[in-house]
Amino acid sequence: MGGKVLLVDDEPAILKILKDRIEAEQHTVVVAQSGKEALEKFKDEQPDLIITDVMMPEMSGYEFFEALRGMGGEAAAVPMIVISARGSVGQLFEKWAIRRFMPKPLHMPDFLREIEEAIASRADKKKEGRSSEQGEAGKVLLAGVSEYELRRLGQFLESQGYSVLRALDEKDAAKTAQAEPPDFILFEYWEDEVRFDAVMLLKLLAESPETQKIPYAIFCNASLQVSAAQNFSTASILGFVNAKDLLQKLEVLLQLPEFKRSGS
Repeated sequence: MGGKVLLVDDEPAILKILKDRIEAEQHTVVVAQSGKEALEKFKDEQPDLIITDVMMPEMSGYEFFEALRGMGGEAAAVPMIVISARGSVGQLFEKWAIRRFMPKPLHMPDFLREIEEAIASRADKKKEGRSSEQGEAGKVLLAGVSEYELRRLGQFLESQGYSVLRALDEKDAAKTAQAEPPDFILFEYWEDEVRFDAVMLLKLLAESPETQKIPYAIFCNASLQVSAAQNFSTASILGFVNAKDLLQKLEVLLQLPEFKRSGS
């Protein structure tokens, strides 16, 4: 059984060629000629995969991606293949949660194979989601100021079965931890204490019997890792160079005894 693909490109000729080839593989194809139109189509159609060009009128592929992920829920989880005649733009998407960047002209066998694999993977994840309740792995509190990294961390944790709590600042994080004690806390070490004071958060957590023994880990840009190590005794400092690196280190962290998923 095929899946549903949202195909976005401002060139009618390319839309027709790709639509015909994808439909020949028994998939349903919905087309849009701009990012703005694609957002509306996504809401109505709920596709299993999005394939989008980059340089388009009204709303570019970059803007479309950010708007889509900002919607959260299914919009943040649907896989996306980015295509472009400008191969150099591929590196701009490396830090973003896309499935793959493919330069035009497309190598059709690879392109069609990537579509099949993406739709199959999406179907498997949906089955996993239906067979388990969110939150069965535990509860995690996230706090910090880097919106993109926090969103990626939250999405990953939820995909692993965790229930995710989010805090606005260090005081809100401490209050949330007292009201709904999480299994562990993941917060950001930031160089500007006015925006987020990680040291203050740890102090607030230590002052309360309800929160002082909750395991915690810190994430920060790799350039701040030495400074973070001077302020915190924990060995669980995730210094990262990009979002992909951060998620890989979080995956390792979740295997440590104090952070390991329950029942695993």
